[in-house]
Amino acid sequence: MNRRYNIDERAFVGPLTPERAYWLGFFMADGNVARDLVQLRLKADDRAHVERFRAFLKSNHPIHNLSACVGYFVRNKRLAASLVVRGVTERKSFTARAEPDAATNSNFWRGVVDGNGHLTFVRGKHPRLELCGSKPLMEQFGDFVCATPKQHKSIWRVVLSGVHAQDVARILYMGCTVALSRKLAVAERMF
Repeated sequence: MNRRYNIDERAFVGPLTPERAYWLGFFMADGNVARDLVQLRLKADDRAHVERFRAFLKSNHPIHNLSACVGYFVRNKRLAASLVVRGVTERKSFTARAEPDAATNSNFWRGVVDGNGHLTFVRGKHPRLELCGSKPLMEQFGDFVCATPKQHKSIWRVVLSGVHAQDVARILYMGCTVALSRKLAVAERMF
């Protein structure tokens, strides 16, 4: 029996709407493109977020339960190519770079922070926002938040604390329409 799955191959084509910008950022951080395979794996607790991504793609492809995570896998040349055009390439860990309109977009950066960032309170009361990634991407984030990225082993990171972390959390999360719920909850405590 052949199953036919639906997907919006053009989900990442066109101007950066808030939702498109968010998912582009999230996928740049946590997704993977390998030829025609588009894949996203998150820890099992974040299944609802994978379901939101699937809904954004207007897809009925299954979400797979893996050992400690959930996975969403789609083979689609057009969707993969549209992500590559926007900078989500194979082996992007050291080369990822936001396109110019994404580099100044708070929705895009919220997606990246949801994928590769960390929001916390040091000693229970001092706000801290940290983002790790490729040197080019962290330089762009540093420009966006007025901070200097630092090298940490083989990756780069931007670390914000105190009022600066609160201000950036407010810019990224206040009034947003899509976010990873556990990070949104911490961001809301910050502001």
